[in-house]
Amino acid sequence: MVGLGGGSMARFVHQRMPATRLAVVEINPGVVTVARKYFAFRGGRAARDRDRDGARAVADRPGGCDVLVVDGFVNGKVAGTLSTRSFYDAAHAALRPRESWWRTSWPTMRSWSGHCARIEKAFGRPPALLLAEEQDNLIAFALRGGPSRFDWARLEARARQVSARFGLPLETSVTALRERNSATTDI
Repeated sequence: MVGLGGGSMARFVHQRMPATRLAVVEINPGVVTVARKYFAFRGGRAARDRDRDGARAVADRPGGCDVLVVDGFVNGKVAGTLSTRSFYDAAHAALRPRESWWRTSWPTMRSWSGHCARIEKAFGRPPALLLAEEQDNLIAFALRGGPSRFDWARLEARARQVSARFGLPLETSVTALRERNSATTDI
């Protein structure tokens, strides 16, 4: 996970999926302080890579991730080192070869199409896009390996399972994902 923010995502994984090995990379020690002071982030092993540049940390982990979450911002903009073609190539390489998911988000902005083009070049297919429920972030999902199109029925069934387990409204997210990415039709 690149970018800690308030620590809610890392805390969720740590509390709900304790067997998951999680590394959080946050370059700004002030963000870690705020997450601990105001958002009850405790970190533990999840924060072991804090104070490190996310782009370098991703490049140093070829084949080392099943899931890679990138949420690194500087002054409300995507960190420059996290939006280059070389970073997207490193993100692709960091994922294990079979059906690994990568997710990043951007504040809604004009330049997202450039990011998508670079992701498509790195991953060999365009990312699937989802507008966050609050409509303040555009989330991109890219897949390394696996089919070139979504098996929507399988994804919807999996969303129902995960929703029941964790109490998250993922079915609506899958519907919104399908609506925004109509070119990725059923297999």
